[in-house]
Amino acid sequence: MSRVVVVLLFVAALFHADTTFAQGNADAGKAMWNGQQMWCRNCHGEKGEGAFGPDLAARKLSFDQFKHAVRQPWGVMPAFTPEWISDQDLQNLMAFLDTQPAVTEPGKLRVAEPPAGSPLGLQLLVTGYGCAQCHGANMGGTRQDMGSGISDFEWFKRQVYTHTTEMPAYRKVLGEDNSILRMGNFSAARLPEATLREMWNYTVSLGPRAYITSRMTSKPAANGTEYTLVVDNGGLPGKGLVAEDATITISLAPGVTVANPSQQGYQGVKADAGLKADAVVWRTAKIAPHEPQTFTFTVSGGAAGTAPVGRGEVRWAKPLSEAKPDFIAIGAPAPAGAGRGGRGGGAQ
Repeated sequence: MSRVVVVLLFVAALFHADTTFAQGNADAGKAMWNGQQMWCRNCHGEKGEGAFGPDLAARKLSFDQFKHAVRQPWGVMPAFTPEWISDQDLQNLMAFLDTQPAVTEPGKLRVAEPPAGSPLGLQLLVTGYGCAQCHGANMGGTRQDMGSGISDFEWFKRQVYTHTTEMPAYRKVLGEDNSILRMGNFSAARLPEATLREMWNYTVSLGPRAYITSRMTSKPAANGTEYTLVVDNGGLPGKGLVAEDATITISLAPGVTVANPSQQGYQGVKADAGLKADAVVWRTAKIAPHEPQTFTFTVSGGAAGTAPVGRGEVRWAKPLSEAKPDFIAIGAPAPAGAGRGGRGGGAQ
């Protein structure tokens, strides 16, 4: 009898697991949709209402329909492999999208259609294939890759057609351990090489950017909170672009005081027009590939319940980007000991 009970419990557990998989978890799907692991919302709208891509909210597709659209898309959307996103993740996303209200018309493009007469490469990037909906109209991240000293058109082609395998390999060459993938593999049949080259040529015309990255962490200190910012250049030594005459600024909440700042290049606390706040400031002559620079400071005071440190920027005078100084944003601080950060988020 005991064996029968065990078998029945085992079968029931399998049935429950299968039912959970079949239904998906809407909360888990929502976390994925709104998180940084994937950027589906950049094309399909913040709530699945559609924009560059079709609306997905309340479509009530079967799982096989939804899975086919992701794994083997009919249009220009790249294909997302099981290594990138699992079937269970797809179930969760579908469950979340089914909770969203149906729409009568799609939302606006995240990056608006360029004016009439704009270069063909820009039109293809924005409204032809939607690349700009994630990468921005000026392809800031791709131009950082150009400045890494490793990219050319053949590299670009591999990244577009076989992104799932090529991006991890590229990051490994640069010495990065960031495994996040946000793009799938585009079809060469739907995105011909000649069209891809038109996009590449336009991006090249905007000029390469230094591959600057940043990562800020925080930890409690005896007299407040200690912050550590590491600014690095992810380019290849001897090949990547060097950022020259760089300024590092991190905004402070009202009433916050700064103590024990690292002294090399320290400029003090100054009002910053770009950040619209007082900011702790450093300057450095250059940020060369794989020569990280560390800046530390401790803060105290400020209103209760308010983050003492806000957003920041790394700005550099050379090389210029589109005929003006360049910058990346410094992301929110992570707990001390967290994994390596990336490009800091807000490349222009």
